[in-house]
Amino acid sequence: MTQQPRAVNGLVGTLVVGWVVVGAVVPLALLATLTFSVTRSYQQELAMASAPPADPVEIYDQTKSEGQDIGSIGLGSRGTGRGGGGTAAGIKIIRGTTVQELRVDAGGTFANRMEPDAEPEPEAVAKTPAARAPARVRQWFPEAFLWRPSLVTDADGLASVDVRVPDALTDWRVLALAHDRAGHPTGGLHTFASVLPVSVDPLTPGWLYAGDTLRLDTRASAMGAPFRGEVRVEMDGAVSGSAGGPVELQPGGSALVAGALRAERVGTGRIRAEVLDGARVDGAERTVDVRPTGRPVERQLGGNLTGLRKLDVRAAGATTETLSVRVFPGPLAVFRAEVDRVGQRPGPYGYALIAGVQALSAKAGVEVDHDALRTLRIRALQDLVRATRSPSGLEAARLLTGLPEPGEDDPLARTARDRLIRALEHTQRGDGTWTDRDRTSAQHVIVQTAASGRALPESSRGARIRASGALERLLPNVDDPYTAAWVLASGLVGPSLRPQLQERVVEGLEELDGRWRLRALPSDVRGVSGGPTHTERLAVAWLALADRDDLPLKGDLLAELLESWSATSGFAGGWADALALQALQEGLPSLDQAVTVVLERDGMEVGRGALDPAQPNQPLVLLADGGGSYTLRAQPEVPGLVFTSTHTAWMPFTGDEGVAGVDVEVSQGPLHAGRAGRLKLTVAAPSGARVTLHQGIPAGTVVEVPLRPEIVGSEVFQDHVELVTRPFAAGTILEIDLTVTPMYAGRMQTRPLHVEVGSQTADAAPHLWDVAP
Repeated sequence: MTQQPRAVNGLVGTLVVGWVVVGAVVPLALLATLTFSVTRSYQQELAMASAPPADPVEIYDQTKSEGQDIGSIGLGSRGTGRGGGGTAAGIKIIRGTTVQELRVDAGGTFANRMEPDAEPEPEAVAKTPAARAPARVRQWFPEAFLWRPSLVTDADGLASVDVRVPDALTDWRVLALAHDRAGHPTGGLHTFASVLPVSVDPLTPGWLYAGDTLRLDTRASAMGAPFRGEVRVEMDGAVSGSAGGPVELQPGGSALVAGALRAERVGTGRIRAEVLDGARVDGAERTVDVRPTGRPVERQLGGNLTGLRKLDVRAAGATTETLSVRVFPGPLAVFRAEVDRVGQRPGPYGYALIAGVQALSAKAGVEVDHDALRTLRIRALQDLVRATRSPSGLEAARLLTGLPEPGEDDPLARTARDRLIRALEHTQRGDGTWTDRDRTSAQHVIVQTAASGRALPESSRGARIRASGALERLLPNVDDPYTAAWVLASGLVGPSLRPQLQERVVEGLEELDGRWRLRALPSDVRGVSGGPTHTERLAVAWLALADRDDLPLKGDLLAELLESWSATSGFAGGWADALALQALQEGLPSLDQAVTVVLERDGMEVGRGALDPAQPNQPLVLLADGGGSYTLRAQPEVPGLVFTSTHTAWMPFTGDEGVAGVDVEVSQGPLHAGRAGRLKLTVAAPSGARVTLHQGIPAGTVVEVPLRPEIVGSEVFQDHVELVTRPFAAGTILEIDLTVTPMYAGRMQTRPLHVEVGSQTADAAPHLWDVAP
């Protein structure tokens, strides 16, 4: 069966379709029908204009199922190698038939071969005039490019998805899962190839560090016919170097052209490769991120943006400096930024984020990112189950602070929350207080009782009444603003007692450089667990004054609270981060008009952006390179607009960095690109110390961690490997041999060696990798 539909960019592709039925109970008549329509990305307009229009190829079965829901469709790369960003036009796939090959030649003809034994003409793609047109440079290379969580079929049982296929030369896999209204499942797997008759591709890493030198290979490949020509490679931006030379390829063969690359500076480097035989046959352009070297040092700045704000950020001796400014249009943007930040380890705190995002999104009429919240809920639940196995009373109070009542769709979290409530009620003392010590000060008992009482829900009426009575009896011992703030934030004291306590909190606030904060506390004042953090003091102070609309300084407290927030460490308040979220959710106003924000350095504009009140979940991010005197202003000025900024300076290593008493030495055996070698870590630490190491690895390196009893945890990430040791015995020296397979040859740096021992952390100079070809 052969048809002649319109041309699709002169590429050769392969399409294999096969339906897989999940479960033997699925009736044949309920199998889903799927239509794929792939939009061209590698265009040849002359061929498109000259080709006659035609209907899409149809491969179908007699069965139809109206209204079936295709639960998910995913397109992703299955491998690397042949081809280019290919297309197919209106391919309809219906259960019952397999397409053996879909072939498109360079002149615009389209042949659908149903015979499995038929062979294509090997030189068809090389003989047509259209193939001689200058080729567009391929630039778009995602590894996956389509995810559709829900798609409903039409009355004929068909559904279609129009997509642009990336420029990657590879095989692509399409996975579709479907079910009917009764819940009967089925699915389909479909693959196709993006190929070109002749192609070129520079084999670049995902990142480098300034100063790295790399052997850069460029691969040229031929599919259907012999090819003789030339490869040229140019580099610019943050990288320098060149490569090129003649190539002679046999059908189905490839060759590597070697060159040299140097990462000159921080920024983005561009590598552009072409294969020519007089005119350009194919071109590909890839970029590489060149990262800074040195020890990163961060400084946080922020506050209200009601007027012109000056940011003087510079670090003497820094190799690289950057400034990142975030302006928040309201509390929802803060919550969404935290959802993105907590990532893999949200803890029970993730539930406070979920509840806040849902409440604020409903209030603003903004669509909730259900996929992100679902992922966060799963990860938070895993941490919650571990944390609630046998908590103490105060541990239960801290966990409950970040665990609002889960929804009906999360029964495990509800069970865990009920267990925490029972544990907290059970540890209340007979006099209505909570404390984790047999001997402590009255002030410490007041703070722990207030925090525990606040964590309990209204349904724990008896425990809350007893705690309220205990706090009223202990009020004569409240002498400082921090303790008074906790008593107010607990919600356990009556209206008649609140004014006196609030005045004590206000008296404890001080203005410094135009910003308000809770003044330094006496040395004998204790927090809920240890010394109160900056985040805890600010959040509790705001919650204590939440009902005082006559205090404009409350906005300054929130601005100060946001100033302590960063995109890497959040509020850095531990369990008290949930208190910060509650204060921001209640007190931070939302934007009601469009605002333009301008960032200038030494009078020159370096960044500009707009805040849209219709998008309250999107903070504005402005980036700048280098230190200096910056100014930030909003047009127009609006009350309540807050910002936070992070100045990062990469400082040269001095050799004195590290954690006291911990020595780490990194050495390597002979390393060759593409072959397994050895990286050795020698670690010495004090007796009883548990050491966590983050050892950097170059882009593309494969790491195997040995199974040893001294290593209790390990995980390989994209740019480093994390190792956690058992507590060291006296005099122990631990040697860890990692099996590493580098992908690239050259002299390459990595991220700093990060060492953690308890609460102590340090970044040390990284190992310099020498990898031979």
